[in-house]
Amino acid sequence: MRKRTKQTAPSTDRWMVSYADFITLLFAFFVVLFAAANSDAKKAVQIAHAVESAFKHRAVAAEAPDASVKLQLEEAFKEEIEKNVIHIVQDSRGVTVSLAEAGFFDSGSATVSESGLLVLQRIAEKLQATSANLRVEGHTDNSPIHTSLFPSNWELSAARATNVLEYLISNAGIPPQRLSAAGYGEYRPTATNDTPEGRAMNRRVDLVIIGTEAQKLEPAQVLQKN
Repeated sequence: MRKRTKQTAPSTDRWMVSYADFITLLFAFFVVLFAAANSDAKKAVQIAHAVESAFKHRAVAAEAPDASVKLQLEEAFKEEIEKNVIHIVQDSRGVTVSLAEAGFFDSGSATVSESGLLVLQRIAEKLQATSANLRVEGHTDNSPIHTSLFPSNWELSAARATNVLEYLISNAGIPPQRLSAAGYGEYRPTATNDTPEGRAMNRRVDLVIIGTEAQKLEPAQVLQKN
C-alpha cells in the first residue's frame, strides 16, 4: 500500500513572537516614562539600563547554541582550517562549513575524493549530534565549463551538492527530512574571481547548519502517515 502524505499547514502563530516583543518594548517604555514623571532621573536611568541589558541577554541566549556549534567544529577541524580545506563562519543563517574544492573534489568532477570522504565522515559525525536542519549548497567560480556531464556551472554545483547530501543520508545516517540541496553555480561568490586565490575560495560546497532563528523561516516538514 502506498504511503499517503499529509503536509502540515503553515504555522500561523509566528506573528505572536513579534507581537510579544512589541508589547514588552511598550511596557518598558511606559515604565521609563513613569520613573521620569516621578522626577527620579537616577531611577529612570537604572531602569533603562536594566531593560537594555535584558534585551541584550535575550539576543545572546538566542545566538548561544549556534556559537557553541561553531566553536566545537573549529576545535575539531583545526588542521583542516589551517590548510584552508575548511572554512567555518557564523551569520544570520546559522553556521556554515565550507568545503574547498581542493580538499574534496577533482577539478570538473562532482565525485568526492577518497581523502575528502575521510574528512566528510568526521564532519558528519559532528552533524549527527545536532538536531538542526542542514542545507548543502554547491558553488563554483566564474570559469565556464562545458563537458558531456556538466554543460554549465549550474549542473556541476548542483551535482556536487547532491552527492554530498546523498553521502550524509546513506553513509552518515542523517535523516533526509533534515536535509536539502541547492546549486548556485558562480552566482554566490565569497571572494573575487579576479585572482586564483579568490576563485579557489569560490569553488566550494557549503554545509549550512540552519540556526535557531533562521529555522523559524524554514518550510514545514511533510509528515508521513501509514
